[in-house]
Amino acid sequence: MTATKRSIWMWKSNPNPYSDTEPEQWAQYSKADCDTLEKAYQQKQKQVEFDSYIIDIENKLQTKKSDQSKQRPIKRIEVDPDVKLVEKPVWMWKSNPNPYLTTEPEQWTNYSEVECEVLEDAYQQKQKQFELDDYIVDIEKSTQTKKSDASKERPIRRILVDPTARHLREERFSIPQISRSIKSDSDQQHFCFIIAEWLLKNKKDKDDHPKWVEQAAKGIYQEGLNLGKRVEAAYLARKLREVKDKQQHEIVKRCIHLYTKETFLYKLINKALREEDKSKVDTLGAFCYYINLMNYTQGFGPSFHTSTVYRGMTLTREEISDYKASIGKYKAWLAFNSTSKIRGEAEIFGNTLFVINFLAMSRHGSGIDITHLSEYPYEEEVLLQTGTNFRVDEVKEDGLRYLIHVT
Repeated sequence: MTATKRSIWMWKSNPNPYSDTEPEQWAQYSKADCDTLEKAYQQKQKQVEFDSYIIDIENKLQTKKSDQSKQRPIKRIEVDPDVKLVEKPVWMWKSNPNPYLTTEPEQWTNYSEVECEVLEDAYQQKQKQFELDDYIVDIEKSTQTKKSDASKERPIRRILVDPTARHLREERFSIPQISRSIKSDSDQQHFCFIIAEWLLKNKKDKDDHPKWVEQAAKGIYQEGLNLGKRVEAAYLARKLREVKDKQQHEIVKRCIHLYTKETFLYKLINKALREEDKSKVDTLGAFCYYINLMNYTQGFGPSFHTSTVYRGMTLTREEISDYKASIGKYKAWLAFNSTSKIRGEAEIFGNTLFVINFLAMSRHGSGIDITHLSEYPYEEEVLLQTGTNFRVDEVKEDGLRYLIHVT
């Protein structure tokens, strides 16, 4: 039975709470105020009066008593009892064409997830500057300067964001998958090419995990350098090396967690898997191998998912026709496949919603619930291993999209 959720009340804390250009920021009411608001909400009260504010529950609005023009939106959210609501620091750089032109609306772009982490570490350690690939970030002065041209400078900023924001990452949950027809759900010919080639080349080192993890770390670092992502690559390699002497299930857990981060890694891996890119066998093969072990490793936590999950995609007419022609037949997706238990979120993306029913799937083709290992637990991700096989049961139109049911 699912644990009872608890309610949290928050107010929008942006300097301008109605700005269309600022990222949303939300602050939590105190526990006592949350309890007061929740009690009023359950009793269907329309308003609550605090010392300095009137809270309009019905219209979700906080108004200052001494100045009624000062209003802020409020919201109520429900979270699991074990969720810790700690505001998350996000680092951003001003991305206007001319960052110092005051007549333009401000535009800000987030640094990558890993870049935010390393900048936050530097900030907490009171470093004045940090080297970030092609840039010098002056934390003290809140500027970013290009190494090759010191005249190219941009403001940066650090903000705290609502940790309960729920959304799916479009590139992770909606990139179209390449499918391959197979004879039956027990057909093994679709087994991942990159992993198979890597195992063949490394069979003499069977279960030499320190060696394999080191190989994975070096490969990821090299791929990151090739993409100009040295900071992300160094971070990922360091996190991998931390578990090189651990047991297999700890290595698998770490690999899954790193795979969920918003970095170049999951994008590069799935591109290589979809294209069966031979050039990535030595650099990505070991890491892919450990991710694929999620279905076969005991003791590391994730459980086989036995319900329904969803993935939105944009398919061409030819691809939709191919699925229609494959009803009752079997297919396999070549890459890792991120799906969500949240239908409403998956429906946002693409012209096609895959409805994936695990009840009838074999153990080989099932997905693993990695929510508790994910950097983004609110995505409620169920990860399908490479070469997951399925039967196409139904293809139908539903308003503006197609629904493809598979088991």
